[in-house]
Amino acid sequence: MRYGYCGKIAIVDLTKGQVTVESRDEAFYKKVLGGEGLGAWLVNEMVPIGADPLGEDNILCIASGFLTGSAAPASPRVMVMTKSPITGGFGDSNAGGRFGNELKKCGFDALVIRGKAPSLSYIQVGDGQIEIRDGEHLAGPDTVAVKTRLGEELGLESFCCASIGPAGERRTLISAIMFDDRAAARSGVGAVMGSKNLKAIVAKGSQRIEINDPELVKKCNDEFRAYIRSTNCFVIDVMRKYGSCGFMSIGIQAGIGPIKNWSLAGEESYPQHEKINGENVLKYRTKRHGCMYCPIACGGTVQVKDGPFKVEEARLPEYETIQAFAPFVMCDDIEACFKAQELCDKAGVDTISCGHVVAFAVECFENGILTLEDTGGLELRWGEPKGIIELTRQICEREGFGGEVLADGVKRAVERIGRGSEKYGVHIGGQEPAFHDFRYEAPSRGVTYISDPTPARHERCSGGQLLQLKMPLGPYPEFQPFDVPEGDMDALGRLYARGSKYYSAFSSCGFCAYTLGASSHLDVISIIRGFAGWNDFTAQDFLDAGERTHTLRQMFSLREGLTFDKIQFPPRLVEKPIFEGALAGKRNTVDFYEIRRHYFAGYGFDPDSGKPSKERMEELGIGQFYV
Repeated sequence: MRYGYCGKIAIVDLTKGQVTVESRDEAFYKKVLGGEGLGAWLVNEMVPIGADPLGEDNILCIASGFLTGSAAPASPRVMVMTKSPITGGFGDSNAGGRFGNELKKCGFDALVIRGKAPSLSYIQVGDGQIEIRDGEHLAGPDTVAVKTRLGEELGLESFCCASIGPAGERRTLISAIMFDDRAAARSGVGAVMGSKNLKAIVAKGSQRIEINDPELVKKCNDEFRAYIRSTNCFVIDVMRKYGSCGFMSIGIQAGIGPIKNWSLAGEESYPQHEKINGENVLKYRTKRHGCMYCPIACGGTVQVKDGPFKVEEARLPEYETIQAFAPFVMCDDIEACFKAQELCDKAGVDTISCGHVVAFAVECFENGILTLEDTGGLELRWGEPKGIIELTRQICEREGFGGEVLADGVKRAVERIGRGSEKYGVHIGGQEPAFHDFRYEAPSRGVTYISDPTPARHERCSGGQLLQLKMPLGPYPEFQPFDVPEGDMDALGRLYARGSKYYSAFSSCGFCAYTLGASSHLDVISIIRGFAGWNDFTAQDFLDAGERTHTLRQMFSLREGLTFDKIQFPPRLVEKPIFEGALAGKRNTVDFYEIRRHYFAGYGFDPDSGKPSKERMEELGIGQFYV
C-alpha cells in the first residue's frame, strides 16, 4: 500500500467470472483524489457511449473517499458511480458508515463491477483477494436478513456489507444500495446492481492504512475535531442532538420545507409539525451511533413496540424521510414515518423518490385522475397513514398498483398514467428533488437543481451557498468568499463555480456534507500532504481536482444525451405556491435559468449548452474524454 491510497482498482467482470487488478500511479490520484473523482474518471473511461444503464456494458464503481483511513473527522464516505437508469446521464450516490474504510483495509481504492452474472451472485472482498460466489440462496430476503445470512455463512462477526433488497433485484429504478445501515439511494444505483445479478458485496480486511506523517495528520485532525465539538454551529448542534430529522420542524417553521407535494409552505399550512419534531423522534430512539471518525454521531435506531406501525428496530429517520412521509403527504403520525423508513431500508428504496411518487399518486387520486379501479381498491387520501404505508409497501415489493405504475419514479409514473397527471408530477431531468424549497431558501440550490449533471441534487450547492453567506471554506486564499456586487451575475457565477469545485474535491476526500459548515477550520491541504506524502500539493491543486471531477461528470451526461434543455423545472415548481407564515407575501424574482448561464460561464463552460471547453479539459489532463 502507498501512503494514504492503495493504488489498486479491482475490476470484477461478472459475465466472465474474472477479477483483474489495475494499478494507477501517483499522478493519477493527484488528479482525481478518490471517491467520486476516481469514479467519474472510470465511468468516462469504461462505459461506452450509448450504453444501456441496465445492460452489461454499464459499470458500477464503488470507491472510498481519498482521506478515508486518515481518521479525519466525518471522512469515511463511500461513493457509487454509474450511468443512471433514472436520468440516462452520470449517476452517483454516497453513504456513510464503515464500508469505505474496510475496502481500503482490503487493499483496494475502488471496485469496478461490469457485465452480468449468469445467476444471482455475491462478491467477497478480503485482504488483496476477491471472489465471486453463488448467491441464488439469497434471492428475495431484505437487506438486513442478507447481512445476517452472509455473516453466518462466512463465519464473520464484524464485517461490512453492501446489498440490495427486493427492489434492486426487481430493477426498481428508485432502488438503493444499503451499506450496512446507510443508504446510497440516489440515481438508481440499486437497480444497476440488480441488473448485474449482484445481491451483495462483503468486505473484511486487516491491512494497515499507512500515513506518511502521522503527527501532522493527527494535529490537523485533532484541531478540526475540537472545533466541531466546541463550535456554536447551528447545523452541527442540531445534528448532534437529534440527527438530521431535527431539521424537519425547523424547516416547516421557516417556510423552506415543502408541504403537500410542493403546493404549500409555512407552519400555518402544517401546524401539526410539532407532533413529529426532533423531541418526539427521540422518545423512540433506542440506540445512538455515528459513522467512523465522526464526533457528531447523528445516527441511531428507533423502536415502535405495538400498534399498526410496529417496528422492532428501524434506522433513525433522516430529514428527507420525515419530510417525505409527514408534511409532504400531510401525515402527522410519527410511527408511520418509522414504518416507511423500515420498509424502504429493507427493500432498498430511495425515500426521497418514494415520498414524491406517493404524494403524486395521492394528488392524482384527489383530482380524479386515478380511481379505485386504477389503484386496485386502495383509497389514497392526504394525511391517511394506512393508505400511504400500504402504497409504500407495494412500491418496495413491486406489486399491485404501486409496483406496476409508481416504482420507477415520478417521470415514468406520469408516462404510464397520462390524463394530465404531469401537472402534479415533480421531477427534474427524471429525478425527484430533495425536500428543500429552493424558491425561497437559497438561489444556489435552485441553480444546482437544474445545472448539475445529476439533476435535483440538493447537496451540490453547499460550497457556493456558504461562500455567498461570506463563510470561508478553509484557511487558504483560494477557499475564501469574495464580494459580489448586487446584480453582477458574472461574479455570482464565478462564486458558485468556486464553491462547486471545493465541494467536489471535499466530497472526493470522503467528507460528510454536514461538516462543510465547519470547514473554515479544516486544513484539508495539510491533511492530504501528511496522509499521502504529497508535500507539493496546493490549495489550487485541490480546486483543480474538484473542477476536473465536475467537468468529467458534466461531459458524461452531455455525451449521453442528458442535455440541459431536458433539465427544467416541472410545472408545479414554477407556480406561485401558497406560502404562509414566515414567507407570507414574499415572491421570488430570481431567474434561475439566467444564473445557470453565468454559473456555466464561471466554469468556462458554454453558457447555453453547459458544454466544457476542449482547451480547458486538455489543461486539466482530461482532454481524451472530450466528445
